[in-house]
Amino acid sequence: MEAATKTGGGIVSDIVKKVAFANYVLKIMHHLIQNGHPSFTEQLRKSDGSLKIATMYNGLPDPLLGSSPYEAVRKKAQV
Repeated sequence: MEAATKTGGGIVSDIVKKVAFANYVLKIMHHLIQNGHPSFTEQLRKSDGSLKIATMYNGLPDPLLGSSPYEAVRKKAQV
């Protein structure tokens, strides 16, 4: 269970670095929550502070994409 805590915390803290990476990490976390070991899921949900931050993820709008990349991260974090 300790390894699950370290792994989940490490992944969650990296979410806020880049939009593309955030989407990728959130997709993996979503899969692990649905299919992973119950202890991993439990620890991930307990340390959801960074997940809550990801639901508010925002930045300057891209000239071509606007705010859609940030909206995608927020939407994926809410799942």
